[in-house]
Amino acid sequence: MARKPAMPRGHVDRISRDGWVAGWCWWPNRPHAHAVVNILVDGVVVGTARADEFRPDLQAAGIGDGRHGFSFALPYASLAERGVLTVSVQEARTGHDLIAPATMRLGRAAETEACTTDLARQIRLLQGRINELRDAPRGARQQLRQSVVKS
Repeated sequence: MARKPAMPRGHVDRISRDGWVAGWCWWPNRPHAHAVVNILVDGVVVGTARADEFRPDLQAAGIGDGRHGFSFALPYASLAERGVLTVSVQEARTGHDLIAPATMRLGRAAETEACTTDLARQIRLLQGRINELRDAPRGARQQLRQSVVKS
């Protein structure tokens, strides 16, 4: 019976809004070899990284000698004038995905999302306060109104 060839193992730990992609990748059947990963933006390879950075957490987990981490700064051209982009990482030789494509928001899109989230939180707080006033007994309503005016 033919053995299925080993696949690389890995994980993407971080895709930051400032354009850093970091993670790890290794071949269990070749523990001292260093994998190469392709970083893709919207399905197009924008760069490669060699997974050879030392990480004590990988060493402690028994992942080779711990030198299987990678980090990559997305090129400015991939980030400029973009609001939303999809990032993925693949082991270069096999095309094996280390992560399902991740959508990230940058620049104005990220700011808008943060403002929208904050506004939604404030609306929920105000709605809760309105419900307290509506549901309170008549005498307590006056006290609640006064406490709202003071704050």
